[in-house]
Amino acid sequence: MICWIIALVLPLVVNSEPLFPVNCEDIFNSGHVLSGVYTIYPMGHSVPVQAYCDMGCEDNHDEGRWTVIQRRMDGTVNFYRPWNQYKEGFGNKEGEHWLGQNSQN
Repeated sequence: MICWIIALVLPLVVNSEPLFPVNCEDIFNSGHVLSGVYTIYPMGHSVPVQAYCDMGCEDNHDEGRWTVIQRRMDGTVNFYRPWNQYKEGFGNKEGEHWLGQNSQN
């Protein structure tokens, strides 16, 4: 009887969407198609990271679904920095930034 119950539950667990998206492709697959800042969990559910997701153009999402690590647009953020700042992350996720391990804000 126990095996029968497990057999019924296992397909539900295996086929369900991840509760904690690991990257921007997971965000896209859950129905979010606009580029912007989203919370992902690349290191597990206890470590949220704010990341900019490039979802591509409105009419062509095949070129999107990217988790943006580095974004440079207009030179407003100085990228000449020591390694520890790259490790932690810096900048504004809506603008120029480097995604680091402590990119929670």
